[in-house]
Amino acid sequence: MAEISSAPSISKVEGIAFEVTGPPNAPALVFGHSLLFDHRMWAPQVADLSRDFRCVAIDFKGHGHSDEPRSGMTMLEHAEDYGKVMDDLGIESAVLVGLSMGGMAAMPFALAHPSRVRALVLLDTSAEPEPGAARAKNQALAVTARLFGISDFIMKRVNNLMWSRRFQLERPDLVSEWSTRVKALPRRAVYRAVVSVMGRKAIGPRLADIRCPTLVIVGDEDKATPPATNRHIADTIPGAEFTLLPRTGHIANLEEPDLVTKLIRAFLAKLP
Repeated sequence: MAEISSAPSISKVEGIAFEVTGPPNAPALVFGHSLLFDHRMWAPQVADLSRDFRCVAIDFKGHGHSDEPRSGMTMLEHAEDYGKVMDDLGIESAVLVGLSMGGMAAMPFALAHPSRVRALVLLDTSAEPEPGAARAKNQALAVTARLFGISDFIMKRVNNLMWSRRFQLERPDLVSEWSTRVKALPRRAVYRAVVSVMGRKAIGPRLADIRCPTLVIVGDEDKATPPATNRHIADTIPGAEFTLLPRTGHIANLEEPDLVTKLIRAFLAKLP
């Protein structure tokens, strides 16, 4: 069973940290976060949804309270983290809610283990390889961060990729809070995490094999995984729903927490 880490309410299995909130016998929602973030990004959604669901928010390796991977990991390996946590908690099937990296891991997990995924909620993510120019630029920044740490220059680039301009002006407090957390990440962990996302393989041709109910949400100002990329996912997964959020960037669930929670609730209410 899970070993309890030094942080209250945080458990671990095979080096993967996770936090569980909500009734133990309720239907399970398993949340996967964005690159460079951690389980805390889901706090607004968990606070609401844990009244009716068993909410499990994980930290991928190299993020949050999870262990740093000993070597580079692939997206398929990150995908199996969902299953390891579910196994530890005795959860046979769950709704996976993944944003960006969390969605990139949720889709291959659903393909590999269809009976374990009741439904998918995919936010601001991609089923395609990283475009060449963006991959080269981001990997160069990752090398710089590994050698010298995350400078203010790098952090500004990250923030412009993650947040809409509107949100940076309206909520500098939250942007600053997450900037501090990102800067505190171990250099090697940042490098390996970025490489795993930048080096992901295409699963787009297999999306039509996903048969579970799916909701796709994306901000219309998402620069990291643009709306067209998310629209392709929704158009390819049979019966998938699609919602475009106006004036919203990559971290849509924090820019529009109430709206995203409302959309997830409405989607869950329609599940068998």
